[in-house]
Parts: sequence; C-alpha cells; structure tokens
Amino acid sequence: MPWMLSVHHNALKSNGDCTLILAIKEENGAAVFVRAILIDGGFQVDYEENIRFFLNQYLPGGYPLNALVVTHYDKDHVGGITAILKDRNARLANGARLYDQGKPNPAQAPEPIDSGSKRKRQVPITFSGSGENGPYNSYKEAIEKRNTSQDWNHVNRVSQMVLSLNSPEGFSSALTEEGYFPAPHLIGQEILWGDGAPPDPLAPTVEIVAANAYVKVAGGAISYEPGDSINLQSDEAKNRRSLGLLLRFRNFKYFIGGDMESSQEDKLAGFLGNVDVLRTSHHGSDKSTSKDFLNDLSPAAAIISCGWGTKNKKPDEPPSDQTIFRLVDAPSKPLIFFTNGPWAGQIDKVFVEPNDRIKFRVSSDERNHGDVSVYVHEEGAMKPKAEFEIEFFQGKKEEEEAGKDVMVDFPSTTP
Repeated sequence: MPWMLSVHHNALKSNGDCTLILAIKEENGAAVFVRAILIDGGFQVDYEENIRFFLNQYLPGGYPLNALVVTHYDKDHVGGITAILKDRNARLANGARLYDQGKPNPAQAPEPIDSGSKRKRQVPITFSGSGENGPYNSYKEAIEKRNTSQDWNHVNRVSQMVLSLNSPEGFSSALTEEGYFPAPHLIGQEILWGDGAPPDPLAPTVEIVAANAYVKVAGGAISYEPGDSINLQSDEAKNRRSLGLLLRFRNFKYFIGGDMESSQEDKLAGFLGNVDVLRTSHHGSDKSTSKDFLNDLSPAAAIISCGWGTKNKKPDEPPSDQTIFRLVDAPSKPLIFFTNGPWAGQIDKVFVEPNDRIKFRVSSDERNHGDVSVYVHEEGAMKPKAEFEIEFFQGKKEEEEAGKDVMVDFPSTTP
C-alpha cells in the first residue's frame, strides 16, 4: 500500500497561519491509515468561522489530529489551537501531543527613561490576566482544563514543552523545577510519529529544526542565534523564537517556520539544502525570506499565508513588496501562491502580466476559497527530483474562472 502526503494551507481572513499535514496510507485509492499534524490555528475566532470546516474538509472521515504545533504565541497563531483545546468535540486523538516554545520569556528590568527620551518604558510580562502574554495564558489554561476535567481527558500536556529563557545554558536534557526541558531540547525531534519510529522507511517525517533561536546548521550541529541585543519582549524577539519544521517524504522537502526571521533562516539554510516547497515565514514579511536564503533553498514553489489585509497596505507590511521582488528574482523562479487578500489585484497588475508566475488568490464568502494544497504521491516522491502537485482556488481575473479549483503539476526532470 503506497503512502501519500498532503499539506493544506488554510485561507484565513485574518492575517494568521493554519497548516494541516497529512500522511496517508492508501489502498485502492482510499485512506486506510492517517497521521495528522496541525501547525498553528489563526485567531480563536477563526476556529468556529473557518478551521472546523477546514479540518472536516481535508481530514479523512473518522481520523483525528495526532499532534498540534504552536510555532509561537502571537494571537494569530496560537488562538485557533486554544479554541481546539477548548472544544470537547474537536477531532483530537487521545494523548495527542503538543509542541510549543514552553514558558515565554520573563520581562527584562524596566529601563530608566530620561525626561527627554522618546523611548517607551518596558512593561513587565506577567503570566496571568489578559496582558502581553494573554494568548499564552489562555492556551495554557485550555491544556490544564482538558487534562484535569474528568470528562475532558482527550489530550495530555506533553513533555516536549521547552524552556524559553534568553541565552543558551548548554545542551543539558535536565528538566527544570517547573517540568520544562531546556530550549534546545526540541531540535532534531521527529514529531509526526511521536515516540515511535515511522512504520516504514517510505513514510513521511516532520522534524523540528529550529526553536527559541536555536537552529540546526550544516552537518547537523545546533547553533544559537538570538540576534543583536534585541528586547526580549519585542515582536522581533518572539518571531525569532518560532519553531521551524522540515517535512520530508523521500526526495520531497518542505519547510515551514512560523514568523521566523532571516537571522535564523539564513543559518538554517545550510542544513535544509534545496527544498521543493517553501512556506514563506511571517506572512511574507520583509524581515524573512532573504535573497541568500532563497538562493540556498532553490524552491520550486513558495506559498505565502496572508490574510484579508487592506488594499492600501504599506510596502513594508506583510506580504512585503520587497519579499515578492526577491521571490520573483530568485534563480529557481518559484511559482508564488497567496492564500488570501483583496490587494492581490494590485500585485497581479505588477507581476503576473510580464511573467505569469504569481498565482494570486482572492477569497470569497465561501470558507474554503483560497486554500492552497500540496499533494505528493509515493511514486513522485521517490524520483531523484520529486514530483508533486499544488491545488489552489482560481482568482477572479475572469468571471467564468471564479470558483474553479486548479491543479499545477511540478514534474520531475528525470524521465
């Protein structure tokens, strides 16, 4: 019985992330075994409005989610995961695993501010209430309630939660007093199959290759790359701690890195090597997806997970015009896919007419419009240059094209 891999990127109206990875064992064209991971979940409101439908659409009937990944604690990533944990009817396997950054960083001591200074005073992060760490608190409370309520024992809080406390403390595997592993603990872990090994060498795998500014580099070593004295409370710091995951299926490779920034990505590139599909980090932000990173990865396709946004967006707002330019100019000439956004028509006028390589999406009122799905069959994955397909919703350039699903083939160059 052959394996089939699919990766589904949800077209959230919010500017968030939600990605479903499925490893499917097929018999006579039907799923007889499924392993499923959900990476991020948009805002909490996205679950009821969109993600519940998304999961029912793509998860084969009766199969649950085996693992949930929170790349970092921004509301547009962790919120939907929290909503799933709060839903007693959510499609979760009993004992489903959670992978996240662990406890957020404590606040730095507030800096003294001169009367003439325009710098904002640092606000200490708390671990209760609805302040800066409100999304994390809600997520943590949802885990605890699901684990302790007598009739909610569907998911366990897992040991893979890591300690996220600024500078490296060596690579000890010792648990802290709170029961967290140190930050590098997750690097190199395969999470699609949990504690067990894949059922056969042909099965897909998902490896964590970056966490809390630790990244896997060429040769498999672990490097710590915090950045240049960044404020531990800043969005920049939180983004740099995003989890990064490498999906492999024989000769097919796919990378997804939450809101990771170039300081981590560029170091990681030596380990990743060439990939077939890149989910661009941070919704196409200019702080990610550098020219060097694209040169090293040489993707055939790039998928930008971006929300409804605004037609009057500034050039530095994700997806950044500069990121689009870098993708268009990349030597591998990747096809570019957007999951959402009414500003897509502007990008169409600039880029599509001269080279027809950007496949823009325009979401409609129907919740599944804008999803971008990658399909890899075992036969294609085994070719020296992997063969795969990408399915997307056809944007409304022409009225008769509206509502049409389109499949783009990425054939192997090997006969």
